Amino acid sequence: MEANNKYFGTYDSTIKNPILKENSTDVVADEKAFLDMIKDFDMGITLFEANSTFTNFEIAKHNLTTNDIDKTPCN
Repeated sequence: MEANNKYFGTYDSTIKNPILKENSTDVVADEKAFLDMIKDFDMGITLFEANSTFTNFEIAKHNLTTNDIDKTPCN
């Protein structure tokens, strides 16, 4: 439940600055937060990114050491 509060806040607003916010415009920060959430919640899923024609795919992972999103081609 604490991980959930960290990402989304709580109904009683005890967390004033959740990681994921409605109407956020920081796409890169949102993607990093989403990748962190997948790991924190142990969802057992992987984020794949595709090009516009769905012919090339990459696995996206948040590298906590460099704070970058690492992408590994998988086809």
